[in-house]
Amino acid sequence: MKKIALTLILGFAAAACGGDDESAWCDRNDGSSEEIRSGGEVLATVCYGPTTGSLAIRVEDEADDGLDLNFPQTRNNEVVVFDESTNGDAIPGDVFIDGNKITIYGNGAENTIIDGNLTVAGNNVRIRGITVTGNLIITKNNASVVDSVVHGNVVISKNNTLIAGTDIYGNVDADSNNNLFAGNAVQGNWNIGGNNAGCEDNVAFSDEDDDFVIDDDETGAALICGDGDDDTDD
Repeated sequence: MKKIALTLILGFAAAACGGDDESAWCDRNDGSSEEIRSGGEVLATVCYGPTTGSLAIRVEDEADDGLDLNFPQTRNNEVVVFDESTNGDAIPGDVFIDGNKITIYGNGAENTIIDGNLTVAGNNVRIRGITVTGNLIITKNNASVVDSVVHGNVVISKNNTLIAGTDIYGNVDADSNNNLFAGNAVQGNWNIGGNNAGCEDNVAFSDEDDDFVIDDDETGAALICGDGDDDTDD
């Protein structure tokens, strides 16, 4: 796995969660928050919905039917978590999220695997700790993807997206505004456009042995935002 300067700090929700609306959502739902840091500086704070208790939808391993990520996708404020029985077993098929303020909270990229494309078509969607074997497509605002793996491409067409601590084996294409990329490793093309993009501690890599593991000797140059005007350390 790559070594990056990014620090992910998970704790209870604080007063400042990246904006008044998000702070209110985090506090109201008794969710947790995660600080995205680089070099001691807090770049962003991600607020998740509550991942415990009766409000969380739990995906379990049904021995006869297999895994199914099935939840009311048109409803808002849903939180999906995964029972340990699902660890390592792929969830087949594409997943389409069109509700707002949805949290998909996996057990780590090595454990929670969506075997298909993941499309985020709702606002304020939070994704953490999963692998997507297909493409990740973000078509709405204020999405966050943290500590995950994408085997395909990442395509971002809306604003205020955060991608942090994520290994991306395909291309990254973003032509929208106010997106932040921090602590990611990218094998494919790196196309960051739009206005006010932020890039911190991102690196290129080449998975020479095609094992979907990034060894230290497979990492390369730092990746900066498209206009070359960022604070990335070489």
